[in-house]
Amino acid sequence: MTVTDAPGAQPDAQPSVRRDRLGVWRRLQGWWDPRRWSWWVQTIAVYTLSRLWLVVVFTQAAAHQPLNGWTTTVSPSYLDFVANQFDGQWYRGIAECGPPPNGSVPPGCGFGGLGYPDELPPDGPDGVKQNAWAFFPAFPLLVRTVTNLTGGTWTVTAPLVATVLGALAMLVVYRLVVDGARSAVAVRPGLPLATVAVVCVFPTAPVLQTAYTESLALLLIALSLWALVRRWYILAAPAVVALGFTRAVALPMAVVVVVHAAARWWTARRARDPAPAHDGDGASGCDAPARGPDDVPVRHWVQIGALFVVAVVSGFCWPWLTARQTGTPDAYLQTQEAWRATGAEPFAGWRIAQFWVGRLLAQLGIDPDGLDLRVLQTTTVVLIIAVLVLVVTLLVVPAGRRTGPELVAWSAGYLGYIAAVVELGSSLARFLLLAFPMAAVSVGLVTRPVWARRAWLALLLVVMAALQAVWVYEIWTYGINGDWPP
Repeated sequence: MTVTDAPGAQPDAQPSVRRDRLGVWRRLQGWWDPRRWSWWVQTIAVYTLSRLWLVVVFTQAAAHQPLNGWTTTVSPSYLDFVANQFDGQWYRGIAECGPPPNGSVPPGCGFGGLGYPDELPPDGPDGVKQNAWAFFPAFPLLVRTVTNLTGGTWTVTAPLVATVLGALAMLVVYRLVVDGARSAVAVRPGLPLATVAVVCVFPTAPVLQTAYTESLALLLIALSLWALVRRWYILAAPAVVALGFTRAVALPMAVVVVVHAAARWWTARRARDPAPAHDGDGASGCDAPARGPDDVPVRHWVQIGALFVVAVVSGFCWPWLTARQTGTPDAYLQTQEAWRATGAEPFAGWRIAQFWVGRLLAQLGIDPDGLDLRVLQTTTVVLIIAVLVLVVTLLVVPAGRRTGPELVAWSAGYLGYIAAVVELGSSLARFLLLAFPMAAVSVGLVTRPVWARRAWLALLLVVMAALQAVWVYEIWTYGINGDWPP
């Protein structure tokens, strides 16, 4: 009989100690292995890495920034560079035009003490000068609120608020892909995080940490779509309203609501038909994840209808308020025309497509002035058709159909909307960031074998991260290689 077998002997404590040490070691390994992290930790980690990369890019670019009308010095600091360049000064003027301690509102600080003029500044007999009414109030009002609470300055607060909003947006984008594109996630594991990564390294995603509205708009669009996918219609309404005061992009959300209603009707109808049709890749014409009973309650139809009205009203609310405050019925359109070489009517921005094609040819070493006018016009039409075919193809291939009706509807509706209302120019690349579901489509183009989809994702990330540096140096940095606005 051994000592440990003797009556009253204490059991050997060594195995228990070894087990405890092994458990601690495994927990430590879990912390160092990103695959074991929670989804939200992975998302924030990806976003943080992308922002750190861009801090380096912005800092290096700022070192070469000449003195201009926005920043305060030559080679400004990182915060000055991202807070005050280009539209950042307009938003700063809106935010800092608050009432003084005596309560009176200074001239030019209309609309609740924000920096909006009471009248449109005239520019000749028929035009108006560029003015603050072109910029929506939600972001500067949010920054002003945080500044008042913390005692900070615009230069510090605005980029930090934008960066935090971008992080929140990435969390919602992740959940939106999980819930709204279940067929795509089933075919391409890891799609939510890969989508977040591609959005973070999109060539114009550096704007998410600047004093621009993209981070807030991205958050509100993703929240609206996620609430719609989850059928939280009452919660979607305030997000859509806030979007209407953030960017002029609330109207496409009405298209998404209509598509969602059609998808719900089709899902309920198909539930009564036991033979739904699927294509060979497992993608259905309507991705309808299990979100509840197939029969649509009457209250849901009422809420969907109300949400559609909210989206339409939100799309026109800011132009209406602009007209009411200035006393000019078309004040918003006149203000937009102050920034444009063309009119503000739908699709007027395409009139200068030929100019941009000429610029592209010049970059390729082809003198557009030496070409026959008909050749230049034909080249322009061919390029426009090619871009249109590419976008439609991405939306109708299996990778697009698997992404889900709401995400596809937003991409199609938003891209069609900006094609109608935006003038072709250097800012168009920044506007494309809000078509973020296209990132999920792009990632999902390659699903197998495993090495191929990993190589495809790596290629996307490397190329886009390099293009971010190009965008910061060529577009955001003013006066080095031109002055095209971001």
